[in-house]
Amino acid sequence: MGFILQTKTMTPQDEIDAFLAEVDYTTQKINDLASGRINPEDFDRELKRKELRKQREQEEDQRRKESLEKKKREGRPGKGEKENYKSFCQTCFWEYEIESGQCLRCGKNTISFEERREYLNGKVEEFKVRKIKREERKKKWEMWKKTQQIYWKKSQTNYSKWDYFTSESEDEEEGDKDPYVPKDDPQFQALERDIKERSKRKKESRQKADALKTKANELFAQGDYKGAKNLYSEAIDECRDYMVLYTNRALAYMKLGRFSRAEEDCTKLLEYYEVFEDGYQKSSEICFKALLRRANTRYEQNKLEGALKDCEECLKLKKGNEEVKALQKNIEEKMKHQQEAQQLQDEVKKIEETQHQGQIVEASKSKDEKRMKDYIEELVAKDEITQEDLNMVVKFLALGKEGKLYLHSKKGLDMLMKAAKKNVAGCYFTLNVFLEGNIVFQEDFIKKKGLKTIIDELNKEEENFGIYEDIFDILVSMAQNERLRAQLANDVDLVVALQKCLWKLIDRVNVEHESLSGLISVISNLCVTGAQNTVLRQSICKNFDEVCKVLTAILNKDKKRYLKLNENVYNMVVNSLTDSSIRQLYTEKFELLELITKKIDLIYKQKSGNDNRWISSVESILGILHNLGFANAEKISQLYAKCDIFSRVRPFLLLDNFHQPIYQTIIARTLNVLSKIKITEEMALDKEFVNKVIERYIDKDMIEKGVVSPALRLIANIFNKPNIEALRTSLDDRTFTKGSKDLLYLLQNSEEEAIFCNGCNVAGDFVDFQPERGDVFYDAIPKLLTIVKDSTGNRRKNAAILVAKLAKNSKNLELIRELHGIEILHSVSNYICLLYTSPSPRDS
Repeated sequence: MGFILQTKTMTPQDEIDAFLAEVDYTTQKINDLASGRINPEDFDRELKRKELRKQREQEEDQRRKESLEKKKREGRPGKGEKENYKSFCQTCFWEYEIESGQCLRCGKNTISFEERREYLNGKVEEFKVRKIKREERKKKWEMWKKTQQIYWKKSQTNYSKWDYFTSESEDEEEGDKDPYVPKDDPQFQALERDIKERSKRKKESRQKADALKTKANELFAQGDYKGAKNLYSEAIDECRDYMVLYTNRALAYMKLGRFSRAEEDCTKLLEYYEVFEDGYQKSSEICFKALLRRANTRYEQNKLEGALKDCEECLKLKKGNEEVKALQKNIEEKMKHQQEAQQLQDEVKKIEETQHQGQIVEASKSKDEKRMKDYIEELVAKDEITQEDLNMVVKFLALGKEGKLYLHSKKGLDMLMKAAKKNVAGCYFTLNVFLEGNIVFQEDFIKKKGLKTIIDELNKEEENFGIYEDIFDILVSMAQNERLRAQLANDVDLVVALQKCLWKLIDRVNVEHESLSGLISVISNLCVTGAQNTVLRQSICKNFDEVCKVLTAILNKDKKRYLKLNENVYNMVVNSLTDSSIRQLYTEKFELLELITKKIDLIYKQKSGNDNRWISSVESILGILHNLGFANAEKISQLYAKCDIFSRVRPFLLLDNFHQPIYQTIIARTLNVLSKIKITEEMALDKEFVNKVIERYIDKDMIEKGVVSPALRLIANIFNKPNIEALRTSLDDRTFTKGSKDLLYLLQNSEEEAIFCNGCNVAGDFVDFQPERGDVFYDAIPKLLTIVKDSTGNRRKNAAILVAKLAKNSKNLELIRELHGIEILHSVSNYICLLYTSPSPRDS
């Protein structure tokens, strides 16, 4: 380190004292000269000596200051850990006491004292984090070894695992020489044989485990969960580090209702990856399964906080996963319910304590409400429940959430279940009021065999149609929750009971149409589940002909009192069409589909004034046509042509109030349906249709309404080559100009891939239609070239094809060359060749 030179700085008092001393000295010398004690020559000599001494001192001070300034400018070696500098060079580790933008030694930029301090503090924090992680890693390793000893009971040592824990402080420098391998040593040869034998045994164990796993999977698929669990356990005994077996066995345990054992298996797997892979990211797929299954098991065991944490970890591995988000919502609802229930209990306890002490309680509740609570407590203890009792319960539940929580806390569900088993009048209506909208109550209802009570009621020989509607309302309410919906859709006994009810009610449709409407609503909701192969869907496929006969019989009822029933039929068909197997079966039922599409004309003609009830029915029918479009394209196109879909749905795109939100779904579905049919020359000559579709639905204001992408697909469909001459007759110049400007906006501003790709296709069609006006997309060329250069997939392909088409215009070509676009296009020349070998692709 360099030395720091310091000079003594005089204070104002020191300066005054020095001045007074000088005055005294001068006065004394004047007196001596006046008295003759000294002669003038001696005084002059002494004065000159003093001036020379003062001059030398000043020169010395100046040299000292210059030396100090020079040292400050030149700096000194240092690591920047102290506080005696202003600038620091990180390249050559040099400190400067003055602010310097550049290092005089290396010429590179310096940093300030504050920046160096911040950098060093950051390094300290990094070191602390590494140290903590190392300690955690060491603890995990020690815990793992203990777990190995306690649970795994391994008979062999896995030497490869020794590499998983390393310590920087324990590393030893080793030479670069190759290790000496004593090949002729008998002990080494024995060790080598042992390693080969262990490797062989491990391979054989893995093969046995694979065979057992395959058999277990087959048993699981057949519903033999206990047999599958046993085989998974045997496979684990054969190969304990075959981690997928733990998630499989956990699922089998879940099916058997043994949630604590399932949680243990998931935890073992997660601990393994947490220790040996330092987290879940590296093996994200299997860890995601384990976390989700553990979250479900914890949810069933009411370990809600742990379940919520597992969901959060799942979302780190797969952001936005719908299954996890649904489970997370259920957990949060259950936690909220428990919190509210606890608050209510605390409040009741506080009031009781206050009353016991003889104090006056402020009337937070009315006297009537208190009397009703007392009545509920008496009612719960009764053996026989009457209809009048249930009417009082309904009045109590009308108090809102607090009334439901209070009734549940007093075992009110048990009382209602007792009434349902004895079929007390009004029991199912009361149950529906109590269960509606509360996942906790609904799950509790199923755990208490409530679903079995409903199934038994539906299977009774004596027909009690009066309670069917309330029962179906309960099922519809439970089906709103995805978790319960999947459970209901896979309950074999429930599906069979619903099927029997369907045959019974269809024979009495004229009398029991409201109950039948409720049943169809139940089936419709249970078809929504994301699982493809539910018991309900299997039943629909198996009895598809009979189901279609029932639907046809219902849809042939045209009276107004059947409107709700018909609408539920439409919804059931829409939801069932999400299953690919059912979708394929519907394509063979032309008569039924034609009957449904004819309903569009009838509904639209019967609409009147401000009555918008027709909208939901039309939305459902359009949903049917939209979902059907995912079946065989050629077959569907023929089916749509036979049903004259174009003329039936065309009016919805020409509505005067098309911009109103209530028509948004109708317009989006109509555009989707028409984008899947073959637009004929006759349709392309429909001037009003062509111009309004282009003017209305690719406008930038329509992006948020979700209609731009299907509108672009429809326009691309309209611009098919056979229709070009017809479009020259029907397409207005004003419409073409507005459409071009809207397309330019979409190309420049839309980040959604479907809109951009379809926009490129339509823009290319516009250029082909009027090549002389290709420069309308001039401003989009820079962005298009950037996408061709930097993006991949469909965005790049469609942008490249459009740039190639735009290059046919001289003005566009000049800009493309200026931006080195020709060189960029050479990198995707295989896409450009598509222009000459096949029609322009239509990306969905």
